[in-house]
Amino acid sequence: MAGVAITGSLVGDRHDVYSDVDLILVIDDEAYDAVMRERLALVGSWASLVAGFTGEHVGEPRVIITLVGPPLLHVDFKFVRASDFAERTEDPEILWDRDGLLSGVLVQ
Repeated sequence: MAGVAITGSLVGDRHDVYSDVDLILVIDDEAYDAVMRERLALVGSWASLVAGFTGEHVGEPRVIITLVGPPLLHVDFKFVRASDFAERTEDPEILWDRDGLLSGVLVQ
């Protein structure tokens, strides 16, 4: 994994009690296909997964929409290739950046 970022209402303090957590998991290009095959199992190994499904129905197959807990929390995990991180609709907040790739993209 190259990095983790957060986006959505939690960035910029726009959240409320109904907000979900939107995480972007930036995956090294060469590992991306393998990670995509195992992403639901990976999420289940990171959190107490109550339910999870892919986001094709909302036009985003890279997303795993989950309910984790307790306490129950809606978390969307978006898996993106490192080479695709620059393509975004808003600037995320970087939580972890292994080699500075994410930070480098955001300053461009």
